[in-house]
Amino acid sequence: MNTEDGVPNPLHVSVVEELRSQLNNNNIEGIGRINVTKNSVDITGVGTEFLEDDEDKRIIIGGITYIIKEFLSPTSIKLTTPYKGESASGIRYSYGAKLVGEPWEVRIPTNLVKLDTESGII
Repeated sequence: MNTEDGVPNPLHVSVVEELRSQLNNNNIEGIGRINVTKNSVDITGVGTEFLEDDEDKRIIIGGITYIIKEFLSPTSIKLTTPYKGESASGIRYSYGAKLVGEPWEVRIPTNLVKLDTESGII
């Protein structure tokens, strides 16, 4: 339980949130449901609360990650790429992180390294 006498305790971590974090799944479930059309960038919602700040944010639909290109209204957005799945109504979605800065590419093998200063290995 995350509360003591009904008051949230910041020292208690939700087991679900801890597992999601360990699995690198920090997605947030979206409000309402969305309607999608195969090969379309247009998404409409019922009970959704899309925001202008959602532009450039990842949106996960049916396990596939897309990027929100444009906010049109609290119930309508456009994606950067067309929806690949089958057309459907009233489906769940979740939000991922917002993209910041220019994209970059990692090539393997890479010269990127992780420094472990605690063990003394650099």
